[in-house]
Amino acid sequence: MATSLKQDLQRLRKLKDEQTSANKKAKDAAAALEQHQARVYSRMESEEVDSMKIGGRNFVRMEPQAYAVIQDRGAFVDWARSNDPSLVAEKEEKGLLNQLVRERIDNGEELPPGIGFYTKEIVSVRAG
Repeated sequence: MATSLKQDLQRLRKLKDEQTSANKKAKDAAAALEQHQARVYSRMESEEVDSMKIGGRNFVRMEPQAYAVIQDRGAFVDWARSNDPSLVAEKEEKGLLNQLVRERIDNGEELPPGIGFYTKEIVSVRAG
């Protein structure tokens, strides 16, 4: 049975709301997992337990690993280019590139070499 435009728009709003809710739940779940894992790690460490098998799963307390945090990208990039260029990659700025493409299309200008585009139809859902 065919639906009315109003029904389709209501379904669109519902789907967007569900996506927003699912994204928030996923983010909250990741934060809860991280907090609980830190608590369990600390408890295993204090109880001097390196591993424990439960229900066919082996839980192993791993040695802490360091992860990089770039605090001054410019300084790091300068250093990397001189010491190990494989640590940095040249990457286009998607937001600026999209803006350039839109401006060129609007002005009837040619796109830069190697650049194409696609369009995406979006219906914005706003509070009334």
